[in-house]
Formats: sequence, C-alpha cells, structure tokens
Amino acid sequence: MKRPQLIHFLSIFIISYSTLSIELLFTRILSFVFWNHIVYLIITLALLAYGISSTFIIINKEKIEKLKAEIFIIINLIAFSVSIILCLFSLKYLKTAENQLNIFPPYISSLILLLMSYLLFLSPFFFSGNIVVYLFYKYPFSSNKLYMFDLCGAAIGCLLFTIIINRLGAPGGAMVNSLLCIFLSLLLLIFLIKNKSLFNIKVITIGGVIVVIMIICIYSLYFKDNIFVYIPYGTKSLGYALNKQYNPSVNHEYSSWDVVTKVDIISSNNKDIYIGWTKIPVKRKLITFDGDAISQISHYPNNFPTYKDINNFNKSDFHIPFFKNVKNGKHLIIGVGGGPDIARSLLLKAKSITGVEINYKIITAMKNHFSNFSGNIFNRPNVHIYHSEGRSYLKRSKERFDLIQMTGVDTFTALNTGAYVLAESYLYTIDAIKDYYNKLSDNGIICIHRWFYDNKPRESLKLFTTALQALNELGIKNPENYIAVIRPQVSGVTFISKKPFTEQDIDGIIKYLKKNCPKTKVIFLPYKTVFPHPASKYYYAVVTAFKNNELKKFYSKYDFNIAPATDDRPFFFNYYKTSKLFKSPLKTVLYSTTGPIQGYWPYLVMFLILLIAILSVMIFILLPLMIFKRDGLNIRGSLFLIIFFSSLGVGFIMIEITLMQKFALFLGHPMYSIASVTGGILIFAGLGSKISEGLRKQSALIIGTCVIILMMIIMIFFAKSIINQFLGYKLIYRILITLLLIAPLASSMGIFFPVGLKIVGEKANSFVPWAWGVNSATTVIGSIISIILAMLLGFNANFVVSSFVYILGVSSMFVYEKIR
Repeated sequence: MKRPQLIHFLSIFIISYSTLSIELLFTRILSFVFWNHIVYLIITLALLAYGISSTFIIINKEKIEKLKAEIFIIINLIAFSVSIILCLFSLKYLKTAENQLNIFPPYISSLILLLMSYLLFLSPFFFSGNIVVYLFYKYPFSSNKLYMFDLCGAAIGCLLFTIIINRLGAPGGAMVNSLLCIFLSLLLLIFLIKNKSLFNIKVITIGGVIVVIMIICIYSLYFKDNIFVYIPYGTKSLGYALNKQYNPSVNHEYSSWDVVTKVDIISSNNKDIYIGWTKIPVKRKLITFDGDAISQISHYPNNFPTYKDINNFNKSDFHIPFFKNVKNGKHLIIGVGGGPDIARSLLLKAKSITGVEINYKIITAMKNHFSNFSGNIFNRPNVHIYHSEGRSYLKRSKERFDLIQMTGVDTFTALNTGAYVLAESYLYTIDAIKDYYNKLSDNGIICIHRWFYDNKPRESLKLFTTALQALNELGIKNPENYIAVIRPQVSGVTFISKKPFTEQDIDGIIKYLKKNCPKTKVIFLPYKTVFPHPASKYYYAVVTAFKNNELKKFYSKYDFNIAPATDDRPFFFNYYKTSKLFKSPLKTVLYSTTGPIQGYWPYLVMFLILLIAILSVMIFILLPLMIFKRDGLNIRGSLFLIIFFSSLGVGFIMIEITLMQKFALFLGHPMYSIASVTGGILIFAGLGSKISEGLRKQSALIIGTCVIILMMIIMIFFAKSIINQFLGYKLIYRILITLLLIAPLASSMGIFFPVGLKIVGEKANSFVPWAWGVNSATTVIGSIISIILAMLLGFNANFVVSSFVYILGVSSMFVYEKIR
C-alpha cells in the first residue's frame, strides 16, 4: 500500500493555497477591468476546472501512472505558473480587442471580451486541479490526511489574502503565487534527483525551464507597477477618463489596490474630465473605485471654511432647512470618499465629525498624498476617520449623533465572496434604518443620497418604503411624518428625522427651497399633497397604500421591485422584476436600461452563467465519464451514490456562501468575512476529515448530519441575536466568536466526502471517478442555485434547503449500503 511522502503533502498544501489566493486575486483584477456583476463567473469556472481535472485524470489514468508522481506534479506546477503569467499579460491588451469589437453594442462586446478572458483564466485552475485530484487518486487510502492538507492550504490562502493584496496589489500577489509554485517545482526536482537517482537530459531540460520562469517571475514582480498597468473597459468612468481622445490632458496621479476595491485618482490641468455621463470640473480630482463608482476631491485652502464660505453655504445649500438642529453638533459620515460630506459638516461648524470608510487606501491617500490640495480636512482636530463598515461601527459606538450622512455609498465593486450577480448592501435594509434611527440624538436627522429616476422612481422609492417600514416596526405612529424627499440636480435625497416634522418645519423648508434653491424639486413632504414633479405621486401612493394596509398589492402592481430590503435579503439594488425580463423583447431589455451596472443585463448574465455551467458540466465532466467510465454506473445502487455525492456538492457550497454573507456585517468588512469564514470552514473541515478516521463510517455520517441540522437551527433562529450581542467587541474577539460558531458545523461538513470515498473504494471502486465528477458538477451548479435562492427567499432559506440536501444524501448512502 503506497503512502504519500512529506513532499506530496507539502505539494497539495501549497497548490491549494495558491489556487484559493489566485481565485480571489483574479476576481479583484477582473472586477476592475470589467463590470463587477459579471466577474463572478471566475468562481464558477474555478469549480468547473477542478471537475474537468477530475475527468481528465480519470480518462488518462493509465498514461499518467507511467510517469513518476513528482514529474507529473512538476509539469503541472510549471503550467500553473506560466498560465498565471499569461493571464496577467493578456489583460493588458484588451483595449486592442475592445476596439475591434466596437461593431457590437457595448454590453455584448463586454461579454465577449470577458468570455475570451475566461478561456485563458480557466487554465490555472485546471493545472492546479490536476495536482490535487492526482494525489487523491494516487494515494486513496490517505484521502483523509490529504483532504486535511488540501483544505488547510486553501484556508491559509484566504487568511493571507488581505495582507498580500495590501502589500503587493492584485497583480503582484498573483506573481508571488506563480513564484511560490515554481520554487516548489524546483524543490520537487531536487527531491527526485536525490531520492530516485534520476538525472538525465529530461531532468536537465525541466530544470532549465524552471530557472527561466523563476527569472521572469522575479523580474515581473520587481517591476510590477510598470508592467501590469490595466485600463478598465471603455464604458467605465475610468476607462473614459483615461481615453486620450476625450481627455488629452488627463493625469493619473494615484493608483492602489485595496481588499475591497482598486482606488484611482486622476486630474486634468486645463480641461474638465469627461467620464461618459458627466464632467468633473478642472479644479477637482476624480476618484474611482474599481474603475467606476466615483467621488471627487475639491480644492480648499488651509483656512477653509472662512466666514464668507459659511455665509454663502447657508444661503444656497438645499440641506440647510433640514439641518437647522444639527449645526455645531456631532456628525457621522458613512463613506467619506474624497471628503465632500466632511466639507459640508465643516461648513455647518460641527463640533465633532466622525467619518467611517470601508476603503482603507482612500483614507491614507486623503490624509497624506492629497492633504494639502484638500485643505487638510481629513486631519482637522475635530475630524476622526475610522476604517470600518458603517453599521458595524455604529453598533460598536456608544455615541449618539445629530446627523448621520450617506451620499451614494455603493462602489459597484466585487465583494469577493464570489456569490452574487447583483450587488447586495447591508446599508439600506430595514434593520439598518433602525440602527441609524436608534443612534440619533433627540433632534437628530438621517440624510441619504441615492440615484433618482424622474418618471418611475426605483432606488429612492425603495429607500422610502424601507424607511417607512423600519419606523413602523419601531412602533412609531404615522411614520410618514418623519420622512422628507427632495430632488436636487444630481440625486434624490431622503431625510429621516428623529422627531416628526411639524407643519411649521415643512412651511419653512418650502419657503427656503423656493427662495434659495429654485432648481431643487420637492418630491414628498408630510402634511402636503402631491407636488408637480412626476415622481411625487408614487410616494404619496405608497403612503396611502401603507395606511390602508395594501402595500403588498401596491408592490406587486408597480413596475419595479420596491419592497423593503432586509438583512436576510439585502438586495437593495435588485429593483428590476425578473417577470419583466421574459415579457419584454430582448432588444428592449438590452437597450432600454441604464447600462451594464443596472437594468436587466445582470439578470441575463446570471442566466447565462447558469446555462454555461450546465452545458460545461455536461460536456466536460459528465459526457466524458459516460463515454470512458460508464462501467461505474453499472454497479448496483449507483443512483443512490449519485444522489449522495451530488448532495455533498450542493450542500457544502450553499452553506459556505451563506455563512460568508451572514458574518459580513458582524466582522465589519467583506474581506474579514471571507478570510475568517472561508478559512475557518476549510481548516475545520480538514480537521473533521482527520477526526472521521477514528469513527465507524455509519456513525460518522449520522453524527455529521445531526450536528449540521442543529447548527442550521442555531444560525436561523439565534445568529442575529448573537451578532447584535457581540457586534460591539473588538475585531479579534469577533473573529474568534465567528470561528467558534462555525467550528462544529465545518468539522461535520468535512466528514462526508472522505467517508463516502472510502465506502465506494471498498465496495465499488469503479464508481470513484463518478464520485468526483458528480460532486464537482453539483458544486458548480450549487453555487449558482444558492444565488437564485437567496435572492428569491433569503439567506435562511439556503440553510433550510442545505439541511434537507444533507439528509437526502446521507439517507441515500444508507439505502445503498443496505441494498449492497
């Protein structure tokens, strides 16, 4: 019986580490170059690549066995490293391909470029999958220990991701992984020569190739900032801004990768910056997050604000009649960007200004590099900036604020969970509005800026219904009297007051706006009837439906999904109805929306991903198995084995994705959730795999199922209270609490696959290829099903479904053992 040596365990550990790290790094790079809602295909393709690797190893097992294990691993390590380098360099030349595809609509050409890139980006995961799958086939009786090293390596890849991207950026991090794997291939070659006395022309050639690639990696890593300069797709704001045809005098002043986004800051010496849909004045600098979501840096002198600045502001700003009680008070700004809200609070002579920003790099840029240009507003004695997620900070803070301000806080950046086509946000849910309201002082007010559509409001109206429902759940009578909505030139602004607006307040607001801000349109004010603006009638219709207890009826008839978002279903930006997608002609769906960020295009992409996944699974995994390994289906009870391994694929990925989202709010940062939850799941699943060696197979399956059901009950009914109870603790304690909560669940999830492989290996070895194939296939499909289910029913629904999936799978295994 062959047993793997230490070098083999080291190999699976390092390649699993690199694979997870590369997956996250590629997602960050692609979310910058393309639109975020379509880059998540990389996750599905990474899962698919492992399935293809499994089929490849199965079909070519006899040929591969003629090679020495170390040689096969070395070949795939070299291919893995080279494919990473090719992927990074290929993205540099997308502009050439983009120009050649300009005969297509921008959405179509964007998708073509993306799919072209993925054909190449699939390759690294195929080669790493070859190594992992090969080692499992080579040493089947050490599957528990290999599984532990595999999962632990992947976990470390998650845990170190934050450090790597902050220090080296996404391309630099990818090159480090490439270099690491080349070093491993050199170590394996030395091991081969030393232990097997193998030294011939092939070994010398392989050694030479390794040295050449190592030199390329080191050179590319050293000059990464000059070599890997990417320009995002042309329809993105940064793509427009850096196009010399539109902006010949543009200066790219600052560029830096962050765990959540890539921050770029540009300026122009003598001309406004055109970004496709608006222009940035020449005296301001443009900030983009992942190439599109924008903020601006205004130029202020060090003595800003002067008496004249304050006087002019008080006479001309539409916020003034709403902010009469917050002057000289405590202000909280969620999402500071380039500091426009900080400047406004300084003009209001705020006593204390607290800024909370999730993007660390913009904080450092504003505090250091651009401090003189911006009047040093981030370093004022009364300004305190914190790197955190807004709601998480609020939960921890013991202060009450006179003003809570959010101006267009969404970055359209990929959140790295790899989970969603449509962006989710915990800042605009019923639970969020309750948190903000409870942190207001007695005379405080909330101010939220969102996109506004004049004829058929969506985002702002959805925010209005969310605020109405939140205040109603807080036990407030006539909640509509606490809300006001206006329409300045750029966006819609919703105000939520701690106290109800009085009729005197409303008359004062109308009088001020009419005199000082004539272009600002009033949409909704308490005690008044419909205003002339075309959107106004819908707000008053919502209030009427609310009073008559007919909101559900109103929501169903309205053209867009404006039902309030919740923490269980935080898809605030999901305001297009899928029913409209199938009723409207395809041309209307593609061309009548606001572009690739919003509209029905993301839904089409989601269905396209599902279609690609199903077809790819059939063509690359199931069809080859049917042709070359059909004998595995001829064993008695094969149907029940298919159900078992399919259930493991669906159940595992559904739980993993849902846990990452459940703890995103608790840990205060998407990447902390990814690193802690994914890393924790992988580590504990590896330990569970090791522990299962000492248990009877049937007992292990029963214990694992019972623990999963118990933990699902805890997550559904108690996770929210646990999160609220400990949200104020320091980050390190919250991470520990997260790991404690997922430890029993993840340990149980790690039991099923190795135990199932052992049962099949002992009784029906010909089915082993199918075990890998169907598990890989259903993991791919399950990742997309979890998206759809979460959007339709919420995250808790994923927990319920995954529990039944595991029960179904284990029941099928017991039926199989009985009939055998």
